[in-house]
Amino acid sequence: MKIEFTYKEVMDFIRLHTLFSKSVEERVEALVENGVIENNLPLEALKHSYNKYIHSNIIYSRLIKNSFWEAVVKEICDSDIIIIDHSDFEIRGVCCEACGYIVFESYDDALFEICPVCFWQNDGTKGGQFSGCNHCTLDDYKRTDEFEARIMNGKLRYVSHSGKGDEKR
Repeated sequence: MKIEFTYKEVMDFIRLHTLFSKSVEERVEALVENGVIENNLPLEALKHSYNKYIHSNIIYSRLIKNSFWEAVVKEICDSDIIIIDHSDFEIRGVCCEACGYIVFESYDDALFEICPVCFWQNDGTKGGQFSGCNHCTLDDYKRTDEFEARIMNGKLRYVSHSGKGDEKR
């Protein structure tokens, strides 16, 4: 039997878990990177006053499948859950030209970004056109073993544009 949770409840839990799991070094890095503290003040990152800032900057894509988040919760607390209000069938966005997974929220987000699944940088090239950003053609890239391995990992996290191979809920 699975315990029901809303998407917001699950994401709040995961963000809090991430906050509590951060090491001192990770806290310092997050705060220095965003200009909140200076690099020579690592003990400053331990203060409670920074928790809210760090927590608010833990952001996950709304394009990640529920089954992935449900597995994360299972790993953290050994409870079977189901997200009841954020269907994978409702996930809409822009797919990667190379792997076909929906990984970008809009066309503007996709331009010159690197796909989190296959690592192809979207520079607008297609098929046999040489991509300066990727140092090869899209067709050649898709024939590599590395690309195939990344695709297999991607199906755990993202919805395929074609819908083929995705779990149905």
